[in-house]
Amino acid sequence: MKALRQELQLPQDYEFKFAKTWSHSARREAFFRLALEFPFRFAFASLDKGLPGCTGWTHAQIHRAVVTELAASLRSHFLSQLRISGLKRLGEPVTVDDNQDANYLRIIKETFRGIGKGESPPADLIGKVRFRESSAEDLLQLADMVVGANGANVDGKPDWYRLISSRDVGRESLAVGKEEGEPV
Repeated sequence: MKALRQELQLPQDYEFKFAKTWSHSARREAFFRLALEFPFRFAFASLDKGLPGCTGWTHAQIHRAVVTELAASLRSHFLSQLRISGLKRLGEPVTVDDNQDANYLRIIKETFRGIGKGESPPADLIGKVRFRESSAEDLLQLADMVVGANGANVDGKPDWYRLISSRDVGRESLAVGKEEGEPV
């Protein structure tokens, strides 16, 4: 990332965010091409807040629904990885952009810590759940760029998502919609 910022003549503290790169397609493409040199995978969930039954939901209800769906998607992926590897423990770390919403962060922590509990014996799928500032975490910037590519795809602009779609561990979505250009 340091070399990419230098190559693009950006300050070393430049934060890659999908929304910030809207008018800089060369930056986006360079970022995604660099990311694709590494073995990252992703999953996402989104919710169309305008669907019947979803209108009037609180932020906490929306967060719980989306986080639960995402955790369920990752649960099956992590269980298959656990079985394939023959390990007794995956302990995958979860790092979340610290948006200063204590309730949202609590929902994430509770939900992800519980995704292996229903197995017999309980599967230790998730390690620590950490909250960090995206400005200092390149991998959180990758997450922002992936979520942005998904949002653009939902809005009928699939080019960025197509670029990274081979890394999607299996798209699970409650109901994909077009609220504010990005998923929840």
